[in-house]
Amino acid sequence: MIIVDVFVPGTVKTKGSMEVGNKATGWLRESVIGSSAWRALMAAQVRDDITRRAESAPSRAEIPITPWYGPVRVTVVAYLRAPDTDPYADQGLRRRGWLQWLWPIWERAGDLDKITRNVLDALGSRSKNAKYNGGAIEDDNQVCKIIASKHVADPARPPGVRIIVETIGD
Repeated sequence: MIIVDVFVPGTVKTKGSMEVGNKATGWLRESVIGSSAWRALMAAQVRDDITRRAESAPSRAEIPITPWYGPVRVTVVAYLRAPDTDPYADQGLRRRGWLQWLWPIWERAGDLDKITRNVLDALGSRSKNAKYNGGAIEDDNQVCKIIASKHVADPARPPGVRIIVETIGD
């Protein structure tokens, strides 16, 4: 059963590491600027999709209980905006032509595992800050299967991420 199927438009951000912002107080901050805001946006879209599905379901039996407490499969398809300039130009490499940006592997494109980590965190419901809770699942340790890919955005596929969460074994 599908719990969430949503496209979140915007600039995809990875889940950065936590850095000490103030040694005296122990205050931590994300190392990737905008990572927290992107997580909050994804969580809001997930909550909206859950509400929309519940309101349009023909019967109560077709509405999954959220947060879901069982195992899930998550599909993440990220569409990344290509850089405006060639990041390899200063290295004397020529990557222009038909292969330019066929795959999002330029420096600072973002590691797929870190993109996926941020998505998984946005699906959960345990953050102390409610804006980061999508509420689709209780905790991301319930994810038993991940299908993830990243692509270069284009006019037919704008920047953003498609997130699908499905129950397993129902």
